Amino acid sequence: MKEYKYPSKEQFLKLSSEEIAEIVKLKGKPKVGVFLPDGTRRAAIIWFGYDPDDKDFAEKYVDIELNLFMKNIEIMFAHGLPTLIIPILNHDNFKRGEKFLKDTLYPVLSKLFTSKKWLDFYKKYDIKVKVYGDIEYAKKEGHIDFGDFIDKVQKNTADHKSRRLFWGIAASNSKEHRRLMDLGINFYKAHGRFPNDKEKVELYYGDSLNYVDFLIRAAAIRDSDLSPPIITGKKTHYYYLVISNLISFTPEVFKSILFDLIMAREKVLGKKVYSKADIKGLDLNVLKEYYELNKHSVIGLGMNIGKFWLPINQIKLPEAFKNSIEPETKKSK
Repeated sequence: MKEYKYPSKEQFLKLSSEEIAEIVKLKGKPKVGVFLPDGTRRAAIIWFGYDPDDKDFAEKYVDIELNLFMKNIEIMFAHGLPTLIIPILNHDNFKRGEKFLKDTLYPVLSKLFTSKKWLDFYKKYDIKVKVYGDIEYAKKEGHIDFGDFIDKVQKNTADHKSRRLFWGIAASNSKEHRRLMDLGINFYKAHGRFPNDKEKVELYYGDSLNYVDFLIRAAAIRDSDLSPPIITGKKTHYYYLVISNLISFTPEVFKSILFDLIMAREKVLGKKVYSKADIKGLDLNVLKEYYELNKHSVIGLGMNIGKFWLPINQIKLPEAFKNSIEPETKKSK
């Protein structure tokens, strides 16, 4: 692989999306990302000022949600991500009552898979669309047969090569384990052996997939029942945005995540410098000060505002870190 000189974070953030896409291609990662939308209804109320009692609330909410979805997806693809997974509906979403199904769930799925705006978007970016999850469960509990337009969008985008977008529907990890077992048993009956890891992925997702490189979600620092099964965990880095990711996710945010993933973390995790105790050129006093300042800090704590839980920042930075994107360290003599 061609040797690449690491830019500083300051330099990286100033690069264009095309330049960063070239770096992603050169580094060979990330290959697969997961984007978990969260807090979308709250964002519509708090950020956009929509009244939940307004008779047009659901229509406005769906429109703004899908517009932001498209912008978020466009950001990630423009910066070189080849495959994106968006689990949008868990099993319980289909048990939220007829009003939710009629006013929100069905309009979202219908527009994602049949509207001219989204079909043109898939075509413009040469996106191959795949839908995974328990579609039969979704049809039964949702009292709607949307299987035809799912099949149609997958067929119509099957020859798209540049990018892949996987939508997860009825894709709760805790529920899907049983269906994965059934898929494995059926495979055994047909082939006289159990599927290997690659075959398990293809059976479940309908296509081959690498392990997930990053997962982005909002607010609560915790795992999700919508984490894609089989491929999440082994090499996945988790990033938590402070507020709803549909409104807080920007090119600048994604650039920061990409720098952390393919530059900052690779320097330590990829090269295992921890095990080698490679501290050459570092000012140990800066590291000691960071340890001292944060010996009682906890990542993941929050506070309540009414019924809302919001994360709080406990991290304290040494003076050498302040007013600079990267820490100042003394050069070795």
